[in-house]
Amino acid sequence: MKTGNLMAAFACVLCLGLGAYENFDAAYKDAQRLEKENKNPEALAALQKAAELSQADWQRARAFDIAANIHLKMRNPEEAAKQVAALQALALNQEQTIALHLLNARVLTAQKKTADAKTELRKIIAIQNDFEPYYLYAGATVSLNQLNDPALAGEFIRKFNANKRGKAEWMLSRVKDMEKKIEIKK
Repeated sequence: MKTGNLMAAFACVLCLGLGAYENFDAAYKDAQRLEKENKNPEALAALQKAAELSQADWQRARAFDIAANIHLKMRNPEEAAKQVAALQALALNQEQTIALHLLNARVLTAQKKTADAKTELRKIIAIQNDFEPYYLYAGATVSLNQLNDPALAGEFIRKFNANKRGKAEWMLSRVKDMEKKIEIKK
């Protein structure tokens, strides 16, 4: 998909005439600042500008991902889905693809499409090689807390425990707590 089409797919709630940015980094950093200040429409406009100024798919992916999360925070899953569609058109590496599956599952859950959300999460489980364990923890969290599916959460926990990459202590502690919740819900 051509960059022009990607920009068209990047739907923004308001284009507020923000000052001119020199490059992607300036627009992206401003968007992050605005999001922290809960100025979500302004952050979305800055992210749109960041995507327009981007030179590579990884930069566009960062902008679309943050925009989707802002739309989810604003309880606007249809706009978040547009950002996911723009992300799907990019050439992503394995970790970005995993993050996309997780984001798409959250969007589908917000749209009340639970079967589709579970399918999206199972795509993460199907990946054979080890990757960042955070995504497995996050998948278990979405499965258990948003989809109320202890069996799917258990699949994530098993894959998390088998993952050979280093895991943060806080993550290990939360996974143990999650395992207890899964047993209770079964």
